[in-house]
Amino acid sequence: MKHLGLGFLAASVLVSGPALADPGEAGQLALGAERLMGFSHSRHSSESEFGEQSSTYNNLTLLANPMAGFVTAYSIPRVALDYFPTQGVSIGGAISYTRVGISSKLEPNMGESTESSGTLSMFIFSPRVGYAAMFSESVGIWPRAGITYLKSSTSDDDDESKSEGSAVALSIEAPLLFMPVDNVAITLGPTIDYGLSASGEDTDSEGNTTEDDDNPAHEFGVQGGIVVFL
Repeated sequence: MKHLGLGFLAASVLVSGPALADPGEAGQLALGAERLMGFSHSRHSSESEFGEQSSTYNNLTLLANPMAGFVTAYSIPRVALDYFPTQGVSIGGAISYTRVGISSKLEPNMGESTESSGTLSMFIFSPRVGYAAMFSESVGIWPRAGITYLKSSTSDDDDESKSEGSAVALSIEAPLLFMPVDNVAITLGPTIDYGLSASGEDTDSEGNTTEDDDNPAHEFGVQGGIVVFL
C-alpha cells in the first residue's frame, strides 16, 4: 500500500506540473501587448506669427489604430517585456514601430496627370520601472512609470523633401490585472503621457533646412491589453 500511495503521488505531480507562481515573483518575465484598446484624450498647441492654434482629440478604439497617433502617437499599440529582479519590482520597457507608404495620382479633366508618393515612419521606446501586487488570485495592480521617446519622419519621394521630429514624455500608468486563467492577465487602467519636449526639422527639395521647437503634446486615457507571465 505504501508503494501504491507513492505511485499515486508521483502521477499527480506529473499531471499537474509544478505550482504556478503569482505575478510579480522574483525571476519572472512578463511579455505583453499594450494599448490595444481604450479611450484617450490628447491636446496639442502651436504658435506662429499668425497666432496660436490648439487641437484636441478624443479617441475610442478597439483593436484599431487610433487617430491620436497622428497627434501624439502615445496610444499606438506596442510590445512590452518586463523582468522582476525581486518580489513585486519590475524593470523593462515597451517598443513600437510603424511604417506607412503613401501614393496618390491626380487625373484632372484638363491637363496632364500627376503622381506622388512618400513614406511615414514612427518609432517608440518606453523604458520604465514598476511594482506589481495581487489583491487576490485573479485581481491585482501593476503601476509603472518611465520615459517615452518618440521619433517620426516623413518623406516625399518625388521632390526629396522630408520632415523629422522627436518628442519625450513622462509616462505613468496603473493597469489593473484581471486573470481569467493562470499566468495570463487582461490589463486595463489609466495612462498619462505628459510631454516634456518636442522638436522638428524640415528639409525642402533644394536642401534648405528649418528647425522648429514645438510645444510638447499631452495625452491622458484608459488603455487595455494582455500580458503573459513566464
